[in-house]
Amino acid sequence: GEDGEDGGRAASARLRPQSVGPPHAASRARGRGDVARPALDRTSRSGEARPRTAPGLSMSWSHPQGRPLEEVKHGSVVQGTVTSSTAAGVFVDFGAVKDGRLDLPRAAHRDFRVGDPIPNCIVAWVDLAASQVCLQLEDLDAVVQELKRIPLEEFREGQIVDGVVAGRTRFGIFVNIGTFKDAKLSAPTSYGFSLSPGQLLKGLRIGRIDLEKGRISVTADAVPA
Repeated sequence: GEDGEDGGRAASARLRPQSVGPPHAASRARGRGDVARPALDRTSRSGEARPRTAPGLSMSWSHPQGRPLEEVKHGSVVQGTVTSSTAAGVFVDFGAVKDGRLDLPRAAHRDFRVGDPIPNCIVAWVDLAASQVCLQLEDLDAVVQELKRIPLEEFREGQIVDGVVAGRTRFGIFVNIGTFKDAKLSAPTSYGFSLSPGQLLKGLRIGRIDLEKGRISVTADAVPA
């Protein structure tokens, strides 16, 4: 019936990649019959994108020593590393002064973790006024497959692994150790205060593995230098 068709169209729209074009081009896009790219979910008063983070674990999408956005050219191919992956979007440090946002279907956000290497990103557009960059992937499925996630079954308790700090939630600090779900970090309070997203942690020890719930934890004994 009509309700079923409307539900199908709504689901399809949620899976459709965001259209390409800087936010301030919205009115011109509508005039051509195109759909304007939605603005970032959260902005500061200056109009710059602001990540969703919990107090105590700082995050920055700015890199003062990076390449100026004026030198980032439309259509160029860059390599990068995921710095943020939330409902607000997936952002990649590709060597510029500001991280670029991947143009992805919302459902694909969950496929990426902080610290993931992202090869062959295509610069879709650069908005110098807003200090924003949009990046695209030529083959999303191939990139996700190349991440080569390790099944939880292949880890063992007591195993030593390295990981990348993914972020903090009200449940604690989580670390990307290469599996399908970030591991919860169990460590002294002083350890947590010294961490930042994207930071590499070496010598973590696998704690509890709960295959039924798909959860894994890691422990750290020493505060990182």
